[in-house]
Amino acid sequence: MENKVLVTREQIAKRLGEIAKEVSADYKDKQFILVGILKGSIFTMADFMRALHKMGCTDFKVSFVTLRSYSSTQTSSESIKLVQDVDIDLAGQDIIIVDDIFDTGKSFQFIDKLFRKKGAKSVEGFALLAKPDRHQVIYRPKYIGF
Repeated sequence: MENKVLVTREQIAKRLGEIAKEVSADYKDKQFILVGILKGSIFTMADFMRALHKMGCTDFKVSFVTLRSYSSTQTSSESIKLVQDVDIDLAGQDIIIVDDIFDTGKSFQFIDKLFRKKGAKSVEGFALLAKPDRHQVIYRPKYIGF
């Protein structure tokens, strides 16, 4: 089976620049925290941070979380467990959750609820790629690449 290129590097770079411009405007004169969902977000985070820097947006902190999904054959449902939490106090902070793919949405929704319980001032999401036919939750990221 041959791999088909859905989005080129140039298209990704251009779109990251557009989203970085939007985030820079939305968070003008505000510090925010980018939280990547490991391990899928690592390259997206790096590229997104570079795009933000190109826009002159540098007043942000970075942290990561690690999640695990567990499927239960008895209930035919999937639950999510936090394996690694952020290393920054989120109380009163503006947060942007970052991942490469918004698939079912369960991970984003789980993290959004968790961060709000921790007292985050605001929680938004950024996914480089969304798969609308796979969404299983109401939650949607504010920023979507493709």
